[in-house]
Amino acid sequence: MDKSTPFGKLLREKRVAAGMSLREVADHIGVSHVYLSQVERGKTTPLTQDKWPKLLELLPSLDEDTLEYLSDVSRPVQLNLSDMPKEKQELGLLLARKLESMPKAEVSKMLEFLRSK
Repeated sequence: MDKSTPFGKLLREKRVAAGMSLREVADHIGVSHVYLSQVERGKTTPLTQDKWPKLLELLPSLDEDTLEYLSDVSRPVQLNLSDMPKEKQELGLLLARKLESMPKAEVSKMLEFLRSK
């Protein structure tokens, strides 16, 4: 089963498309090739922003906005519900369980509601 993150998948795709090895990219951005491999495979969190300038220099087909978005969605989100009222705890748990199979139209409605002031 592929456990890589969106950040790791794109990084590997761009690195391979550029014909570069893990070691070449890792040396250029100042990390070990083992660590970079873990990033690509989703075994650790995405590269920190201080590594992005050298990465973008080496792989110009990437852009900072994409890295920022993929970095955000590639990190696990933890929500502590323990101090919330029972009804809000239930809402958080149900949302987490249903989110993966929620139809796109329902996701759009929920986003619209949550983004409203």
